[in-house]
Amino acid sequence: MVAVILVADYALKIKVLGSGCIACERTAFNVHSALAELNLRADVEEVREPKRIFMHLVDSTPAVLIDEIAACEGRVPTVDEIKDWIKQTETWHPTSTTSNSSSGN
Repeated sequence: MVAVILVADYALKIKVLGSGCIACERTAFNVHSALAELNLRADVEEVREPKRIFMHLVDSTPAVLIDEIAACEGRVPTVDEIKDWIKQTETWHPTSTTSNSSSGN
């Protein structure tokens, strides 16, 4: 499942690296929960293939990469931690909840 929102021709990219173990699944769940709480959509990819995980040079899994930068390795981050990391990225912008705008006439 991949949802993408473009912000100035840019989509926030988050990768969850792990073998699919319970800790990795919980990490992916927390990433999706954090995005939901921020009312933000992003390109979320779960990377489970050992060769692809190795290419990211992380020491242990589960790992979370935000825009290809490792935010966490070797533990399950909390939803609040993930929200803080997303907010610290230069590309973070909350999704507008307004679907229509008026011209103000």
